[in-house]
Amino acid sequence: MLRKILIMLVFVLISIMIFNCLDNEFESDNSPELISQFPIETKIDENVNKEIKFIAIFDDPDGDHMRFFGLLNNDDIPLDIDGNTAKFSFKFKEKGIYRLQIVGYNTFSDTAEWNITVKDTLKLKTIEYGIRCGWCTVDDLLTINEDSTVFSQSFDCSNDWIDTVGITTDTLWKEILHLFDLEKFLAIDFYDSGLPWDGCAQKILAKNDTVKHLIVFQWKTQPEIQPIRPLIEKMLINMYNLYKSKT
Repeated sequence: MLRKILIMLVFVLISIMIFNCLDNEFESDNSPELISQFPIETKIDENVNKEIKFIAIFDDPDGDHMRFFGLLNNDDIPLDIDGNTAKFSFKFKEKGIYRLQIVGYNTFSDTAEWNITVKDTLKLKTIEYGIRCGWCTVDDLLTINEDSTVFSQSFDCSNDWIDTVGITTDTLWKEILHLFDLEKFLAIDFYDSGLPWDGCAQKILAKNDTVKHLIVFQWKTQPEIQPIRPLIEKMLINMYNLYKSKT
């Protein structure tokens, strides 16, 4: 009888110990926490062909090993994992609305999430390149869009323009689009408005349905102009070719 009582007591004690262990394990299994994310803004407006780097940093209070997965509009994406940090870079090539999620988990989980609206504002519609000289001999203006190329001249500062209209070839337009970078163009906030009496000022203007930006300068060697110098030289060459075709 005593033996049976002892066996029952041992069984009860073991059961209590197992229950306590399970209870403690459950209580200590805290959820991972998202402690930082970049970009900080969860709603992002961006342009087509812009690459964005996303970073999510998690912490597990228990020090447990974490796993990760990422979703872009519910499609799996590859993540670059370094410890409790997950990274993802993506160039948005098409306009639209995107939802990006980076999830850190073990028993439980936490999520970094961004909603990205990508707008097609990079499309160039028209580009102008002009030269005006201080002694009022002749002003030259070249205007190019996808359909036409117009070379205009005004004599003696009269603002009466004589136009020579041509067709923009597919090759020329593709070359201009290849050289044109709206982000670099808009970053040049330069308007050298001084017109020397014995020299010339140059301007280049780019516009589409939503953006119009003008840059005025004297010399293509000016440091501020260097990011778009190949584009300027391309416009200058085309202006010269049209001028020669008239003479």
